[in-house]
Amino acid sequence: MRKKARNAGLSYVTKKGKVVKERTVGEPCSCKRQCLALVPQEERHSLNEEFWGLCDYDRQNDMLAKMVDVEPVKRHTVGEMENHKRKRTYVFTIKGQRVCKVFFLSTLAISEMRVRTVLEKLDAGTCLPQNDQRGRTLGTNKLNDTVVRKAIEHIDSFPRVPAHWCRANTKKEYLEATLTKENMFRLYLERCKEEGDIPVSKTIYMEILIKKNIGFHSPKKDSCWCVFFHELSEEEQELKKSKYEDHIAMKNLAKDEKDRD
Repeated sequence: MRKKARNAGLSYVTKKGKVVKERTVGEPCSCKRQCLALVPQEERHSLNEEFWGLCDYDRQNDMLAKMVDVEPVKRHTVGEMENHKRKRTYVFTIKGQRVCKVFFLSTLAISEMRVRTVLEKLDAGTCLPQNDQRGRTLGTNKLNDTVVRKAIEHIDSFPRVPAHWCRANTKKEYLEATLTKENMFRLYLERCKEEGDIPVSKTIYMEILIKKNIGFHSPKKDSCWCVFFHELSEEEQELKKSKYEDHIAMKNLAKDEKDRD
């Protein structure tokens, strides 16, 4: 939403909370060209609305490229030819009328740097600048998908089980109680060293564990109610005694069946 508002010349708030004003037509110049007489105020507003109405950074650059031309400097001060930094002159036109830089920038409510960037991006042999590449390049610290996948495979290689008694209320899975995050990461580094792989950072490894919703110790509430039978009051024990005895009998029967299997 912020990017759309910026490309449309509308007011928006930056990530740091700074309010950026709407791109409106600024004050005209006071140069000897009498630019305001060449381009009336109504046409300035119309051009401003047309430019920001494109709502597309690349299309706006195309429009700028057609309105700005570059010419070599025609005259230098005597004695300063070799050391003069200015090598070219910008020619600004609005509706076929040449205007000064101040008037042009004020009409479109843009900076001179925006114009310089457009002209520097002009492709050789074309009249249109290259498309904007901001936000489209791969970061230098971007991890390779293969590296991340191997870290995930290492985590998945450890057997884990869901909670027993509270599995209806949670999808979290648990590893052996002897394992810790530190031990798993240490084993991961040893495996990468043995296989000659590039490891992910400890932070990334821990983030993968969090996303997979993995725990290392069974929750305390993941226990059968019979474990807490003797902590009940005498009245409650008397009420649940028959249910408790049947429950224990079934538990022992199940244990005997398991041992025979």
